[in-house]
Amino acid sequence: MPKIEVETLSAVRRRLEIEVPAERVAAEMQRAYEQLRRRVRLPGFRPGRAPRPLLERQFGERVRRDVFSRLVHEALAEALREKRIETVGAPQIAVEQASAGGPLRFRATVEVMPEVQARDYIGLAVERPVRRITERDVEQALERLRQAAAQLRPVEGRNVVAPGDVVLLDYEIRRDGEVVDRGVARLYEVGSGGLPEAIEQRLLGAAAGQRLRFSLPEAGVQPRMEGQSETQCELWVRSLFIKEVPDLDDELAKDHGECGNLAELRERVRRGLEAEAAREGDDRLRAAILERLAALHDFEVPEGLVAQEAEALVEAVRRDWQWDRLALSPAQREAALERLRERARAEAHTRVKAFLVLDAIAAQEGIKVEESEVSREVERELAAAGHEPRDVWQRLEQPALRAAARRRLRRQRALELVARAATVIEREAAPSNVAGVGQTR
Repeated sequence: MPKIEVETLSAVRRRLEIEVPAERVAAEMQRAYEQLRRRVRLPGFRPGRAPRPLLERQFGERVRRDVFSRLVHEALAEALREKRIETVGAPQIAVEQASAGGPLRFRATVEVMPEVQARDYIGLAVERPVRRITERDVEQALERLRQAAAQLRPVEGRNVVAPGDVVLLDYEIRRDGEVVDRGVARLYEVGSGGLPEAIEQRLLGAAAGQRLRFSLPEAGVQPRMEGQSETQCELWVRSLFIKEVPDLDDELAKDHGECGNLAELRERVRRGLEAEAAREGDDRLRAAILERLAALHDFEVPEGLVAQEAEALVEAVRRDWQWDRLALSPAQREAALERLRERARAEAHTRVKAFLVLDAIAAQEGIKVEESEVSREVERELAAAGHEPRDVWQRLEQPALRAAARRRLRRQRALELVARAATVIEREAAPSNVAGVGQTR
């Protein structure tokens, strides 16, 4: 058993000074060389007969590295079990002494969960934004339905691009010779604003079958800065179409809205918008509760958990932005990611703090989760991530997945408990994209 000394650095940080006795180090070194002797083949020696001094000369550094690494891992695990310390994230390890003939001394700094006593979580006063659905909202939704039901037909009588045309095109964007974005057989409506104005201007008047090559800075997409990479764009206009949008009438309601008439479609659209607004309000309410819970409690939060949550938030933004399709150089990508991480850190700190308060509420309120519920949650998560049914069943009993699902369900129920007991103040709100806000991990 290693010698262990524990120092409390803060509410969430512990430093362990650990010493592995020289006898154990020597025994592990001897065992490592015995295993090596049986595996290696050296000229002039029968298998398993190579002398240790020769093995040390040829393989000593690798053996020492492997043995010390294994001993550090094993001794730290033993120390944590003996002192009943449950860690969060990876430890920081500094080896102080490591020699084949002496003890192994190292220092491990670890993070632990803080002790949280939840308070004042019953009867929270929080706002719930309410977005009223207007006739304009309904009309805009119906217009989107019309546009989605539009049909394309080839342009007749001309072969040059005009405003409003839908163009089938290929494109490639390069920066310093490196492809940063590419599209094949993409449909684009000219004038929709989905492309920079400079590219729109190049498209107007282009002929079907024509290839266009130009520099984006020279075309006025952005001013050229000293040291900035030049972006080259190549477009191939394959063919032209006219978009025919159906009338907003009973036929549209039947064919594309699955309703008996326009009045029924209009009412169905209104109900859908109202349900969406209600979900949005609930999401904002949950987000407000998380912020209030974090603000009400003062305790240190493990940095490792904050870093993990911040990275998860950054990854969610990357998915929403379709990051891989952005025309950015490697340096620009890294700079943008760093700015994202800085903004995500403050939000991650609040979220982690609120989650730990929810854990405390769940414990204090005796919130339980059945194993069958955990199984369903794991199945749902794996299916949502695109795993095949066979893979889902193979992974269903993995302890880490089940522990995460159980924790997520308990937090959700603790949040629901606080929401039910809250004093909710409704206020008018403008529409907003709140995807992901208020979710518990």
